[in-house]
Amino acid sequence: KPDQLLEDEWIENIKEIIHENGVSVVIFSDYDKGTLTDRIIQEVANYCKNKNVTTILDPKRHTYNTLENLTLIKPNNKEIEITNKTPSAISLEIEDTLLLNTQGKDGMCLFQNGELMHREITHVNQDHVVDVCGCGDVVSAFIGIGFYKNLDITESMRIASVAAAINTKYRGCHIISQEEIDNWH
Repeated sequence: KPDQLLEDEWIENIKEIIHENGVSVVIFSDYDKGTLTDRIIQEVANYCKNKNVTTILDPKRHTYNTLENLTLIKPNNKEIEITNKTPSAISLEIEDTLLLNTQGKDGMCLFQNGELMHREITHVNQDHVVDVCGCGDVVSAFIGIGFYKNLDITESMRIASVAAAINTKYRGCHIISQEEIDNWH
């Protein structure tokens, strides 16, 4: 875990990168290895909110529901369970932040202020799954792309679900093309 001086340095470097490069979406992919601390996430999220930069957190930590000023938090079922709360209850705690609960073969649900806003079915054919590794990262990336392109969140969820389905057809990493998404049936 970085000490406070190192956190300060990283926070300032991230802010500088966002400012100098006109970044419009920041995705925190948290593997809970100690590098990405709550303080780093919170400070960068606060900065991004003031600059109208979208922030997405894919959490592994149990404290994600205490963070503020994020645009969207994307826990899977396991990450919901570690809080001992329902997605709706967590969504109430994080107020206006969107909560996108990914549910594997059961699709994904979007909550805001405690209310279920949208349910997206899975597009995965369970008989053709080769590898599910990386599907959560794929969903985060495609939700981020949707925000970048100013798509409606429900359309972003549909595209992200299709992209995750494509990902399951390959072992290991696979670059998902626009053509694959367009030709998905």
